[in-house]
Amino acid sequence: MQQEIIKEARGWLGTKWRHGQCRKGVSADCVGFVVGVFRNLGYDVFYENYQQKPVGDELYYEFKKRLVEKPVSEKDIGDVILFKVFKKTIHTGILSDYSKNTFWYIHSDDRPGVCKVVETPLTPNWERRIAYCFKIISIS
Repeated sequence: MQQEIIKEARGWLGTKWRHGQCRKGVSADCVGFVVGVFRNLGYDVFYENYQQKPVGDELYYEFKKRLVEKPVSEKDIGDVILFKVFKKTIHTGILSDYSKNTFWYIHSDDRPGVCKVVETPLTPNWERRIAYCFKIISIS
């Protein structure tokens, strides 16, 4: 199942970033990207009422309703990760690879000059900000 998740996630690479969107090859924000990957695999993690600047752990509670939480220390390829900055869960992505002692992840990046779905190494600065980790147990 991990390889199916990664293959679908990589199919979104280059999709433009746009808040509130979830359309492969067209546009998606970070949550829309995660929702879209799993929806295309037949697993409903739909979440429509999030805000661009979430309040507290809003994303965590919504994902917890639909995914299976696991300890961050046990993160693995294919898992959904949530980052926390300034006491807010503000970003999400899917772990895609592990090489040279570094995890890689796919996410919709809204930084100026990027603004698209990319696969990047999980730098120590961002790895320490991972607050939650979720796994898909089965795709229905």
